[in-house]
Amino acid sequence: MLLSNAKRLMGERKYVGAELCLTSILDENPRDKYAIGMLIKLYSKTDRLEVAEETFREAMANNAVDAHVCGSLMTSYVAKGRLGKAKNFFYIVAKKGMADSYMYNSMMVACKKDGQLKEVRRLFDRAVKKGIANIQMYTTMIMAYGECGMAKEAEELFSEASEKFGPDKHLYTTMISILGKARRLKDAKRLFEKAVKEELADNRTFTAMIGNYNRENMFKEARGLYDRAVQKGVADRFMRGILY
Repeated sequence: MLLSNAKRLMGERKYVGAELCLTSILDENPRDKYAIGMLIKLYSKTDRLEVAEETFREAMANNAVDAHVCGSLMTSYVAKGRLGKAKNFFYIVAKKGMADSYMYNSMMVACKKDGQLKEVRRLFDRAVKKGIANIQMYTTMIMAYGECGMAKEAEELFSEASEKFGPDKHLYTTMISILGKARRLKDAKRLFEKAVKEELADNRTFTAMIGNYNRENMFKEARGLYDRAVQKGVADRFMRGILY
C-alpha cells in the first residue's frame, strides 16, 4: 500500500508525501531495494543529490544494492548534467557485474545526446558481448548513427535488429526518418510501404514519412499520405499541423 501510494505521489510530483511513504517503508525494511531506488530518484528530483549519494552509501553498508538502486543513482547524475560522473559510476558498477540492460541503454542514450558516438558504440558492443543487448539498445544505436549522418550503418543495424527481434514499429519509424534525412526518399518510401503492409505503421510512422515529403517540398504527396492516415484512423492533430 505504501509503495503504490509513493508511486502515485511521485507521478503527481507530490514529493513530500512520497518521501514520507518511502521512509516509512525503509523504517520497516531498510533493505527494500525498490524503495531505496525510488528514494534516490526523489532526492535527485528535489535537488538533493548529495542526500541521494548518502542514501546509496547507506544501502551499500546494508548490502541492499542491486541494478535498480545503481541505475537510480546513475540516471540521477545524468539528469543533473553530471555525465562524466555517471559514466565513471557506470563502469565501476559494470566491472562488478551489476549493470543491467536498463543501465546500459540509459548510458547509451545519455552519451548519444552528448554526441559521443564512439562511447555509444562501445557500450553497445559491450552489451552485445554480454548477451543483454535488447531492442531498445539497438534502436538507440541506430538513432545515434542517424544523428551522425551514417544512414548506411544505421540500415545495416536495422536489418540485424529486425532479424533478431522481428518487425517493430519504433524501429521502422526510426529508420524511415533516418533515410528521409539522408535524402534517400525512395528507400524511405519503400520501407514505409513495407511497414503499412505488415500493419506496423502507426501515427508516428505516418508522421515521419510526411516529414520526409515536406523536407523535399513534396506537399501534394504529404497531403495524400495524411489522407491515407485519416482513412486508417491514425491521423492526429500533430500530423495535421506539420502539413502547413
